Amino acid sequence: MNTKNRKGTPRSANSKQQNDYITAKTKIKIMIKNATKKTPVTREELSMLSGVSDRMVRNMIQELRDEGCWFAHYNKGYFHATSEEDRNMLINDYISRIKHMSMTVKALESGAEGQEVMDIEKIL
Repeated sequence: MNTKNRKGTPRSANSKQQNDYITAKTKIKIMIKNATKKTPVTREELSMLSGVSDRMVRNMIQELRDEGCWFAHYNKGYFHATSEEDRNMLINDYISRIKHMSMTVKALESGAEGQEVMDIEKIL
């Protein structure tokens, strides 16, 4: 079976599929590295030029960030964050997301206590 892992990489893909994936990811990396804050590259452009879906582009960008690439999003596109200001913007974006997720977890945990569980039979 040719399933994909959380990031979209083929798990048991043949070598052609793996090469296609690596080629697309490399294209995306090069395109973003050549983009600037003034001339960012959109996901639509990345998808079209790499030949993969928008979702796959997002997954590949996240993989590249996980590998240490400073790829920021600004003004509807991605670019290589080279200045300290742009890098701080990227880090602050992640910190904001973490805070928001933490608040959601706390709300879920506190909301679960004493909450009535609905009986599906009663609803139907």
